Amino acid sequence: MPASTLKPDMNPGARTPRWPVLLVRTGLGLLFALLLSCVPTAHADDIPAPPPLAPGSNAVGSCLQANQVWLFVVDVDGAVLANQCVGTPASGEEALARGGMQLRFSSGRLICSLSGHPEQCPATFTGSYWNYHHGAAGTPYAYAKEGAATRHPRPGDIEAWCYNAAGEKSCTPELLRIITGGEQVLVPGIDASGYVDPAVTANESVPVPASTPWALIGTGATIAVGVLALLWWRRRTGPTDSQVGGR
Repeated sequence: MPASTLKPDMNPGARTPRWPVLLVRTGLGLLFALLLSCVPTAHADDIPAPPPLAPGSNAVGSCLQANQVWLFVVDVDGAVLANQCVGTPASGEEALARGGMQLRFSSGRLICSLSGHPEQCPATFTGSYWNYHHGAAGTPYAYAKEGAATRHPRPGDIEAWCYNAAGEKSCTPELLRIITGGEQVLVPGIDASGYVDPAVTANESVPVPASTPWALIGTGATIAVGVLALLWWRRRTGPTDSQVGGR
């Protein structure tokens, strides 16, 4: 029988297993889905307008009275990067993004730069870093026991950040002057002169950067393995001079 009349299943080189093809197709589908899920989204439409000033209150006082969260960020020189109401964010990271802070991370999703402060994330730890605190009206700041990715600000919280200078082990932001009902709210032991009242910022919201896409990386590796397996199998089972129908 001429070689040209052989059925495909009679030619060993014409049979290609389906599992590498299915693996590649499945991997490509997952890769596309993960790419869509990793696109960062802005939250500007979810942020309620800052509450109107209550009689006898300042902006931070009205924000906290409305059970919203206030963001206060100062750089290593004490310059105010953010000082505004950020609604009800789901995490410390979202609070920063709602306050217009561009986040950059080091390993372990630790925040190493906020809106270009410092301009570049340090290649190695130098002792300076963004210190994360939280507080409320009438209470001192407490150093956050968890990172901004997992901490959930409570209604009426103040999210406060500062960057300690070289030679300092840490830093604590200054207390904000909070007025509610015409009266300044004081932290026990600190008189009325120990507070600051910087100008309120109006930074536009930015997206929260996506997490490191380990699932995406794994899917890409799976696709690569499938493609290599497919190429290897085709080369191994392809027609040769010793096979029927080979040239």
